[in-house]
Parts: sequence; structure tokens; C-alpha cells
Amino acid sequence: MPAVGRALRRQHVLCHGDFNAGNVLWSRYELSGVVDWETAESAPPAADVGACRFDLAVTSGPAAAEAFLEGYGRDDRDLWFWELLAGLKFISLFREWLPIWHRFGLPDLDARTVRRRIQVAVADSLRRAE
Repeated sequence: MPAVGRALRRQHVLCHGDFNAGNVLWSRYELSGVVDWETAESAPPAADVGACRFDLAVTSGPAAAEAFLEGYGRDDRDLWFWELLAGLKFISLFREWLPIWHRFGLPDLDARTVRRRIQVAVADSLRRAE
């Protein structure tokens, strides 16, 4: 079975649909909630993991993306597919998101940095594609 078909056929669960660090609430270093469920969907769990990993790779760098994956678990066979889907969204929308990221405390992100990080994240995802 082609890799894309395999990724889409995984068991579906309730997924956030826009899972990223900006939608996670913490209290005393413990996860206390996840907000912004307006894009919830039925999808394989890797859909949310891949989207969050790509978001972290762009907003915080590859080390943060790798640390997230280490903390989440290493079942990353199909993450490349979900990361690439997230990448398409980033490519088309990151200019709109720059002011939001600045308000969220990421003032060092500029268009050049984001473009470079997107390129690195896409290349990493493609390298892991089966």
C-alpha cells in the first residue's frame, strides 16, 4: 500500500485540527487544558502530532520540534505526511500569522526566518517519507 494511503487509513480519533503550543494551557508546569476546538475533526492521532511538530519547528526551531516528539512518543512512521500537510498551510498563511506570533511573545520571527525554517522542516519531513 502506498505510504499516503497508509497514513490516511490509520484508526481515526477525535483530533483538535489546529493543535499547537498556542492552544495549550499550563498551570504549575502541568497541562491544564487545550482550547480552540473549532476545527476538531476525526483523523489519525498523527494528524495533530504532525501539525504541532511542524508548528514548533517553524516557531521555535527544530530542537523544540524534536523535544516535543520525544515527550509525546516515537511512533512517527506517518508524521512526515501530516507535517507536509501542515507545511502547506504555513506556506500560504505565515505572513498573516507573523503579527499573531509577535503578540504571543515571538518577536524575533520575521518572514526570512520563517521561510528558512519552513524549508528545513519540509526537507526533514521529505527525508523521513517512506
